[in-house]
Amino acid sequence: MLERRRQSRGFTLIELLVVIAIIAILIGLLLPAVQKVRESAARMKCQNNMKQLGIAVHAYHDVNSKLPPGYLRAVKQESVSPATFWTYFILPYIEQNNIYVGAPLVQAPDWTTGGYLIAAQAQISILRCASTTDLMTYSSQGIPARFAISYAACQTGSIGNPAASGSGEWAAHMDDCTAWAGSGFDTYPTTQLYRYDGAMGYNTKITLTGVSDGTSNTVAIGERYRVMESTVDGYTSSAGPGTHGTWAMGTNNLNNATQIVTASIGVPFNYNQSLGSTTNSTEFSKTALAFSSRHTGGVNLVFLDGSVRFLTNATPDSVRFGIGTIAGGETVNLP
Repeated sequence: MLERRRQSRGFTLIELLVVIAIIAILIGLLLPAVQKVRESAARMKCQNNMKQLGIAVHAYHDVNSKLPPGYLRAVKQESVSPATFWTYFILPYIEQNNIYVGAPLVQAPDWTTGGYLIAAQAQISILRCASTTDLMTYSSQGIPARFAISYAACQTGSIGNPAASGSGEWAAHMDDCTAWAGSGFDTYPTTQLYRYDGAMGYNTKITLTGVSDGTSNTVAIGERYRVMESTVDGYTSSAGPGTHGTWAMGTNNLNNATQIVTASIGVPFNYNQSLGSTTNSTEFSKTALAFSSRHTGGVNLVFLDGSVRFLTNATPDSVRFGIGTIAGGETVNLP
């Protein structure tokens, strides 16, 4: 009986090309799904960070009977003005008490040295969104390796808002007015109050009971990244490299540069993200002042009730105005 031998046959070139094409198609189909899952995880981590910040803000209020200020600053406008930021005040409530103790609160802190420099350089993970494209650190205003964070306090709903009194204004207006009262950390504006109508701003001492618009309708903190990485507008040149994002703890000169700590929710979310304007200082300043994020289509916000919500870039001007003020009496319908 004759035994037949089977001859093995390899793939032809055409069959191999077909297999490669199928694999390429499958990879093309899978990549968007993988990226979507990755972004979903990053957005969830960011929201968790912000929930922790909301808890810390409430813990500060429980101990001090007021919300942390957006920043404390003893020197008025148009002068070199050292300032201490809201992130400093919540340090004991985010397990960073050692940093807090090492940088005592004074009216003229020097953030370039000692415990103040340590605080400004401290890389505290919950202060940074996983999706941000900011560098981890920058050197500016004499502060080397300064930690770049992803969140800003909400000072107003008016500045840069087409539906409000401050529609034609930008970041450099956020620490200005024509008349002041008080002194030191008790200095406060008595005019142009629409620039200071939010929960956490210039030497604010807001209580939760004083938020008549309701804590579930009022924003405390939102996201920020450096839409413009290297460009410095003419109004905020004192803030140095990285000025179009937010810093932790404090600065040696906040004059005309409050966008490095606070925001106006009046400016549309992710303003100028496409960099349609790259030559106008006013537009640069509004870009830096807006809440912005690398999450697709909108930003995460912490409200004063501790909730975190994602609002889209299409959020109407009137809604942003309403959730930016603490006592404006606006009627707001949120998703």
